[in-house]
Amino acid sequence: MTSVPKPLKFLHPHYPELQLLYEAWPRSDDKSMFADILSVLAMTYSDTQPRGTLRYRLLAAQLLPEGSTSLSEPGSWGHEYVRHLASELSEEYTFREQEEQLEMKTTVGSIDDLKLLATQCAAFLLGHNAEPDAVDLLQELEIADSLVDLVDENTYARVCLYIIRYVWLRRASRLRVEGVSRCVNFLPPPDDVSFLETAHSIYVKHQRWPEAIALAIRLGRPALIRKDFDSPGNPCVS
Repeated sequence: MTSVPKPLKFLHPHYPELQLLYEAWPRSDDKSMFADILSVLAMTYSDTQPRGTLRYRLLAAQLLPEGSTSLSEPGSWGHEYVRHLASELSEEYTFREQEEQLEMKTTVGSIDDLKLLATQCAAFLLGHNAEPDAVDLLQELEIADSLVDLVDENTYARVCLYIIRYVWLRRASRLRVEGVSRCVNFLPPPDDVSFLETAHSIYVKHQRWPEAIALAIRLGRPALIRKDFDSPGNPCVS
């Protein structure tokens, strides 16, 4: 609770009663704000009410009038809230995939809502030196390609380095089974390739041609190698 604003800490013992009050309130902007506050308080009830932080955050967004932007950014509640929300997003996405297989629908919001919220959380994490957390979150929600638009000149290098190491380490990981050592890729094809393609696109966007060409070679794409080499922005051919 160290990242929760002090006034809200005093509401912690009243959380169950506040939940009942929330259900009785009519739909309004105030109810949306109420849900946002409950989302923060739910962080301390994650053991008994799984993914409550995410649930109330999604409800807060649903209660806003169309076109309204009054809902606060996730980052306004602090770093710990965003990390907690990111963790629940990953769990929820896995749960939704299982629901689809069982043809069930018992959750709040849609997959697109989860991905939009994940993008907002990733933007905050990238801006607060938590690039690995941002990359992991977007990868788990299968939207790692959105990193191309989220990174800037201050974060792209660390993001690409993490992506490359992420794929490489999982290719080089070894498990010993019955005394036999064998390589296991924990990022199966084609995910590993698309992950490297994302890093390549980031390098191209920021005109880091040597790094982009190196990844194109690693991907085994002759046409992509030639395209990078002949690019007008490549100083090697200017």
